[in-house]
Amino acid sequence: MDPTAHTASGSAGETQAHVQALRQKYYQERHKRLHRDGKNQYVELNEAHIKTASDGPSIPSTQRHDVRGPGQPIHQAPEHPRCFQPKTYRVLIIGAGFGGLLFAVRLLQAWFCIPTEIIFVDNAGGFGGVWYSNQYPGLMCDTESYIYLPLLEETGYRPTHKYVSGGELKDYARHIAKMFHLESSARFRTFVTALRWDEEKVVWKASLYSKLGFQTSLDASYVYMATGMLNIPKVPRAIAGASFNGHLFHSSRWDYEYTGGSPNNPVMNKLKDKIVGVVGTGPTAVQIIPQLAKYAKKLYVFQRTPSAVAPRNNSLTSVRLWEETIQLQGPGWQRVRMENFNAFLSSEVPVPCVDFVYDGWTSIPSYSCLVGGPYNLAPGYVGRMQELDAVHMDQIRHRVNVVSNGQTRNALKPWYYGWCKPPCFSDEYPAVFNRPNVTLVGTRGKGIDGITKKGVSTGNREYELDTIILCTGYQTGSSFDNGKLVIIGRDGVTLQQKWRNGISTLHGVMTNGFPNLFFPGPYQAGATGNQTYVLDQLARHVAFIIAHVDRRRYAIPDEPAFRKVFVEPTFNAEAAWTTQVAMRSGAFQALNYCTPGYFNQEGAIPTTSEAQQMAAQAGSWGGGVNEFVRVIEAWRESIHAIVEDLSINCRN
Repeated sequence: MDPTAHTASGSAGETQAHVQALRQKYYQERHKRLHRDGKNQYVELNEAHIKTASDGPSIPSTQRHDVRGPGQPIHQAPEHPRCFQPKTYRVLIIGAGFGGLLFAVRLLQAWFCIPTEIIFVDNAGGFGGVWYSNQYPGLMCDTESYIYLPLLEETGYRPTHKYVSGGELKDYARHIAKMFHLESSARFRTFVTALRWDEEKVVWKASLYSKLGFQTSLDASYVYMATGMLNIPKVPRAIAGASFNGHLFHSSRWDYEYTGGSPNNPVMNKLKDKIVGVVGTGPTAVQIIPQLAKYAKKLYVFQRTPSAVAPRNNSLTSVRLWEETIQLQGPGWQRVRMENFNAFLSSEVPVPCVDFVYDGWTSIPSYSCLVGGPYNLAPGYVGRMQELDAVHMDQIRHRVNVVSNGQTRNALKPWYYGWCKPPCFSDEYPAVFNRPNVTLVGTRGKGIDGITKKGVSTGNREYELDTIILCTGYQTGSSFDNGKLVIIGRDGVTLQQKWRNGISTLHGVMTNGFPNLFFPGPYQAGATGNQTYVLDQLARHVAFIIAHVDRRRYAIPDEPAFRKVFVEPTFNAEAAWTTQVAMRSGAFQALNYCTPGYFNQEGAIPTTSEAQQMAAQAGSWGGGVNEFVRVIEAWRESIHAIVEDLSINCRN
């Protein structure tokens, strides 16, 4: 049966037949994309050692963009070593994106500290996280700005559009830092290379390395790991060590000196005589390709797996819309809107009467398979989601029919479940493939074969190119659990050693043996399509814990010098929470049906009982993010739970 020959108006029997046909088609497409090396088929960008005509053994522009902030001169004077003299802070926040900023703001609002007692350390050149480091043309946030931009009620800021550009997000991050007097509380272009707990002094000792060559250290009573999850660029291992005579760069290291234009004005007129190749068709590529097509002489797009692309339908934020509709719920409107969005993504029953966001995200009826939901463990859940998803993905595939070339049209149709890949949104893609200067190159679901001196090879053909742009994504995991940042807790045990046989936390924010160290998930915490909601709820949670613990400094009135306190979850509390997370891991069973991607570790399905247990422990909260937040809020209201679950120790 042709899985495309079906409409949503069919009978129950026809619907079941269609769903079964899709299962078979999806299985075939999944199977052809499985790679024996799984995640190991990729290597970090900095370890790829791709040689190019312009930069020898390194990726063009990588080091330049690492050393300077966008828009700053290349030959920037080194910072004076005195700027890096060791100092003690109350709070070290590693990462200056929205996660780190939210934590700082919630600490300030809890009256725990003042801005000068906080220090941010980030390897970028300013506030913004991924929105600072990414500068590619067409960069936009795929989540509605009214729920994605945090602290809108506190700042009074009105986003310019329903979906805003990366530049506006970067500027807004700086706006938050300025409003809360955090601008001078940062060391940028600096890495934290190691953290070591000193139990005698009750501090974390941080080793720092500046990209300008300085090494230093600092002490902090508390550390918050806001390092993000998708910020280490990766490339296929098959192209590592390749030598290309043209110009090559990763999308996260965009080279406007070569293409022309700038982040705020991406008129890439230097490409008018260039043959450009884009490797990858994920969310980043979906945003970049329509922009490149306007300027490149010829554009080849090399695709392993097509993206599911829905319309963006962006619009301006008028004053009337903002005041009479968006803020209609009054004080607290942003959290109400966020949790309304979460309810649709988690397939809550009953679904809210009104869909406040009403966009491509809330139109995905099966996204709870990825982010969890209160009914994910119900009998027949996966089958029901497959039926609902069939209608949704049929609509996505139908949208591809705007492409005139039949072979290209068929190649652009995504054959997988809607929860398997990040959803994409564009009003120009896939219609961009109707342009005479744009050609889609399929790779039989395997990816390109390699990079040659002249260009890209795939399918026994070499495509000669002037420029190669790698839209190949990012490594999963963060610097603190992949070994990039060494964290040494009590008794010399590293965090990697502790988690070697399975992740264990309390509420996804702290772990036994590592006092005063906190992190905003993602393991064992809630998940949704709006990451800043999760970051804010976890920031509130950790700020509460720290403020509660800090009050213990004054619990013994006869000891006025009593000033040091440290906290960690008890072993039993951590074990109990980990068990609760693992018990709900079946909520994500539908990921086993997915085509390879970073949501399912490139298609790796645990086969041994040990591997299955580790995967269950490393998952998100299976009941959905709204349920997760209710659980941790109830915990904060229970003095008994706090006393039972936290080990709080004091020292002079």
